[in-house]
Amino acid sequence: MRLWVIIGVGFAAAVTGDNAGYWLGRRFARPRLKAGRRFLLLTPDRMARAEEYFARYGAATVFFARFVALLRMVTGPAAGAAGMPWRRFVTANAAGAFVWVTTVAVLGHSFGHAWEALRRWLGWGAWTAAGIVILCIAAWRIASRLRRRDVRSSSSTGAPPVGGSETLLGTAGHPREDS
Repeated sequence: MRLWVIIGVGFAAAVTGDNAGYWLGRRFARPRLKAGRRFLLLTPDRMARAEEYFARYGAATVFFARFVALLRMVTGPAAGAAGMPWRRFVTANAAGAFVWVTTVAVLGHSFGHAWEALRRWLGWGAWTAAGIVILCIAAWRIASRLRRRDVRSSSSTGAPPVGGSETLLGTAGHPREDS
């Protein structure tokens, strides 16, 4: 099969699939979240943060998510649910799809004899990256919850919160009386 045919079909499939995900997120998840209800793992609070994120980093996220297996699957629906403008989405999506499909197709064409080893390496690389991201998010969430719990427990006992404004100078820059 000709390389340009593979690139064309791969590009069309990638853009079509992500646009379907975008429209599903826009059509089903967004109205439900706007009404204050959950949608799968998303809550209205998380969606508010996602809207801010996609307003700031949406195009870059859509473009680069193409290269990370698990992220590639959720970015389209997330962008749609977050209300990312479709023109901005489709532009970043098409650019990312073109670069990704072309890269994978050219690598496959050029290194066909070693494709299995390359596919295994790329597969493990994507799973490793996804695992690192998941571990970092889990660690961040656990640390945030522990900090909130410490603040709540210290406010009920009257002790200053861990990492609070109490220093050698005391609170608000006034010298401590026991110094």
